[in-house]
Amino acid sequence: MKKTAVTVVLLFLVLFYGFSVPNDVIYSEGDATVKFQEGYVEDVYIGDVYDTGDTVTTGYDGFVELDQEGLVLKINPETVFTLQEKEEQGEKTGVFSLALGSIKFRYDRITGKEPMIQTSSCVAGVRGTEFSVFAGADGSALIVVDSGQVEVESQGKAVQLVADEGVEVQP
Repeated sequence: MKKTAVTVVLLFLVLFYGFSVPNDVIYSEGDATVKFQEGYVEDVYIGDVYDTGDTVTTGYDGFVELDQEGLVLKINPETVFTLQEKEEQGEKTGVFSLALGSIKFRYDRITGKEPMIQTSSCVAGVRGTEFSVFAGADGSALIVVDSGQVEVESQGKAVQLVADEGVEVQP
């Protein structure tokens, strides 16, 4: 029954909001829930599929991994993370919105259509393969690059980060 409801939700989103790439849960442990765009909340389970508008929240012992066609998102404990989209020049772009906590991103391949990563204080564009984003309760953000390259923009200023570099952005 739950899988049927998820399939109906995904079909609805594709028909009415345009195509977006689903995020498959490939690992989950501890306290982790998803609030669907429609407003209802469920526990996270391996095999679930989430899409635009869904918010994953992990508790003090929660950890979730999502797979999005070559991109693995590791959502750490005490994190609030929402899958979003925005439209620019007639094209939809994925936006990963991190309200609180931390996420590690690992790209298996760069396609040129990587999603933006957003916190309350900055936006990061992916030019690399592996990096972490931390969002503080005060609105600050920390972006650390393990490998590849990431561009971080805040208040009209941008900085390019390469492997073993990071930047802290104040709210």
